[in-house]
Amino acid sequence: MGVSCLRPLYECTHINSERRATSDNLKVAATWIKRARHPRRERERRPGPFETYRAHVRGGWPPELSPDDAPPERRHLVGDGVLRLLTVVVALALVAVLGWYAYLTFLADDEESADPPGPSSWDPRVQPLVDFVEKERGLSFDHPVEVRFLAPARFEKAILADAKEGEGTGEAEEELEQYAGLFRAIGLLADGVDLGVVKRTLTSTGTAGYYAFDDQTIRVRGAQLTPEVRKTLVHELTHALQDQHFDIGDRFEELSDREDGTPALMLQVVTEGDASRVATAYEGKDKGGRTTPAERRDQRRTEQQIARLPRALVGIIAAPYVLGEQMLNLAVALDGNGAIDDLLRDPPTSEEEVVDPWLLLREPDRTEVLEVDAPALGKLEKEIDSGTFGAFGLYFMLAQRVGPKTAITASDGWGGDSYVAYQAGGRTCVRIAYRGDTERDTRELADTFDAWAASGPSDARVQRNGGRLRFDSCDPRAPQPDDPADAAVVGFPVSRTKLIADAIGQGAPEDGARCYATQVVAQLTPQELSSNEPSPEVTAKVQAIAAGCLGGG
Repeated sequence: MGVSCLRPLYECTHINSERRATSDNLKVAATWIKRARHPRRERERRPGPFETYRAHVRGGWPPELSPDDAPPERRHLVGDGVLRLLTVVVALALVAVLGWYAYLTFLADDEESADPPGPSSWDPRVQPLVDFVEKERGLSFDHPVEVRFLAPARFEKAILADAKEGEGTGEAEEELEQYAGLFRAIGLLADGVDLGVVKRTLTSTGTAGYYAFDDQTIRVRGAQLTPEVRKTLVHELTHALQDQHFDIGDRFEELSDREDGTPALMLQVVTEGDASRVATAYEGKDKGGRTTPAERRDQRRTEQQIARLPRALVGIIAAPYVLGEQMLNLAVALDGNGAIDDLLRDPPTSEEEVVDPWLLLREPDRTEVLEVDAPALGKLEKEIDSGTFGAFGLYFMLAQRVGPKTAITASDGWGGDSYVAYQAGGRTCVRIAYRGDTERDTRELADTFDAWAASGPSDARVQRNGGRLRFDSCDPRAPQPDDPADAAVVGFPVSRTKLIADAIGQGAPEDGARCYATQVVAQLTPQELSSNEPSPEVTAKVQAIAAGCLGGG
């Protein structure tokens, strides 16, 4: 059996009510990051990118931009509000933040197969969390769900049993090697990475809890409501609320049977973004205690384990959570809390709308996906998979070698694609046919692919034909011992969305906020965006952008 999707790390993580991953043969990929532990980080409240302007606002926007009377906290102008996420991802801790409260509905739990009916009332221990979720989401639960606090040994036994399923078989080993070959072909994985070891590393770190769609039950490891467990419960309770109001479990099950994984991925982005957003809000208000010494030890151990993971896996699995949370923050800033419900009913239809949700929310006419026929294979080329590579896959791949600024320009011009993964001459390869939104976009994309191929081990080829191009790349024969990927590039498109939402939240007009965010991301380097202490030159540049987009002077 061949690899079932080229982007399984985030497309093949959808779970149906029978506890099967959308792609059984790559179920291990769905478990790697989702079983990482969430380290709670004590961090100071830093001002957002527009909060530092408040002292200069005269009756709202635009802000006064004189550098002479800037308040002392202006040094945080580009810090927390733009790419603080980058500093987390760079440390490979973002995956732990996301995976800690992931909903793992595919866990083997044979001892609990005969589940009793749901409870008539909430467990008193979780009632305050239920109240918070209902208030934050503006929705009420139709009925309570059971929350089971399991002994750690029993909880972990279920996780390990699921992780070991299929291990050691020749078929599983072949599939993992095909999978690794595909990621080497697109420059995201070094030689010698044992994906089986990666899987076991993350499995051993454990998780705090999960909500299962099949029996509508939340299971938690242990009985102590630590800060991490409370945040986990808030996240999982949000999934339960989604399930009751929007039939999420049934919809995932139906979508998992489709050949095209994009609809399931888009629903996942919205559901995980919603749950992450509510959990983030709770974390900011949780005053119920601190982490224990044992939890801090577990946190350090998990961080050390995650630091050894391939960075591409970290970034790609993090993407639905991070992009989804910021997409919903923007939707709320633009259209209010009801916009989340609208997106749960009618999710985005392409990755382009997730990479740049402004298009989804304000310029939907620009998001039409162009049809692209699947590229043909030769007689000696054996297909192992086909589908849509997607705008995020394009961005993430290109950003590793040509930088996020160039990559996001290329992905913004994405019009549609179709790929075929195949084996030829003992190597795993991929062939992708692309169309840009315009012929100019296609030319720019071809140039970017040429630069990508010239920047690392590759025999990649780019062929242009008017408004279309074809990209071929195979698992390189040249050794590549070092990890070639950078998980932090996920933060670049996130920063654009976050800047728009933050600006609107501070009273900026919509078009001005869009202009400001676009120009900041275009003109500042990733290092400048992620700095908590920008230089006077960077501050002046940001002020000039604000003046041009938002008025004032």
